[in-house]
Amino acid sequence: DHRTLAYVGLPLPIGAALSGVLNLFRFDAANIEIGRTQMELLELCAHWIGVTLAEELQERLMTEQKRRAEAVLDNVQEAIVMIDEEAKIIAFNGAARQLFGYRAETALGMLVCNLFPKLKTDANCCTAEQGIQTIVKDMQQHIYGLRADGNEFPLEISFTAVRGIQEFLGVAVIRDIRERLAAEQVVRRSEARLRRAQRVAQMGEWEYSPVHGEWAWSKELNEIFGLAAQHATTYAQVITMIHPEDRERLSSAISAALARGTIVEGEFRVLRPDHALRHVSVYAEPSFDDQGRRSSLFGVMQDITERRRAEAEARAALMDKLAAEACNRSKSQFLANMSHELR
Repeated sequence: DHRTLAYVGLPLPIGAALSGVLNLFRFDAANIEIGRTQMELLELCAHWIGVTLAEELQERLMTEQKRRAEAVLDNVQEAIVMIDEEAKIIAFNGAARQLFGYRAETALGMLVCNLFPKLKTDANCCTAEQGIQTIVKDMQQHIYGLRADGNEFPLEISFTAVRGIQEFLGVAVIRDIRERLAAEQVVRRSEARLRRAQRVAQMGEWEYSPVHGEWAWSKELNEIFGLAAQHATTYAQVITMIHPEDRERLSSAISAALARGTIVEGEFRVLRPDHALRHVSVYAEPSFDDQGRRSSLFGVMQDITERRRAEAEARAALMDKLAAEACNRSKSQFLANMSHELR
């Protein structure tokens, strides 16, 4: 079967590169002639086909990149919200959906101020004229979010403006801090109870770091030692405030604890700047660094001056009572002897 075949091959430009060839065939084309006009028309068709293919490939590429980006965002633990220059949400990852309680199709296109109630009332973000930079400034001032069910909750936001292909975009990384705030509140309450207990018991904690020579302590010890609230102390300063007869004993106990890991325990006398004498009970034990080396001493001091004064007064009263009883016994014995002699 012998037939005449007409063939034209035209390049298909996709972008700046040659990506293919448009092949045109026609059989029984013995008398067909392709003139300049027909060739220009075919070249125009090839160019149009190339442009169409380029747009389709670019759209497929962008769709694939978007799908991959969404997959990455959905695997991030923090909630991520992206907005355009009109403050409309253009990306809303899985963590954000779980945090705020919105479906993706509901959140996309929604004004971001609907997620932040204080931003909605304090900053006029719900307008197309509101710029990303202004939103960044305002959002950093508020840390409460609004769920789809109407409940507010505290959050932490890291908000950044980035330049996109044609416009500025806002990217917010959001963390739910309800558990952290609850834990911090528990810690604050515990610290408040500890400070109150220390104040009632006239007790304070201290830590001595021999590497830096620093002796840090709580404000309760400032009161015991008669110092200003912000008084900075060192080991040398503390030792000079100990009664001269007790300094060597305390210094030796501290050196032994740091060298051999022993416990510091005992009673010492403190000489305050106003020359008042205080009695303190000291207990401390060594702390260790990451390599297991003794790095510091942590301990407590309790003012037992009133206890020692009460004990001294009790001893004096007891001695007075014993002396009075002895005197009474002597007097009774004397009277008994005199009565016997008179008879």
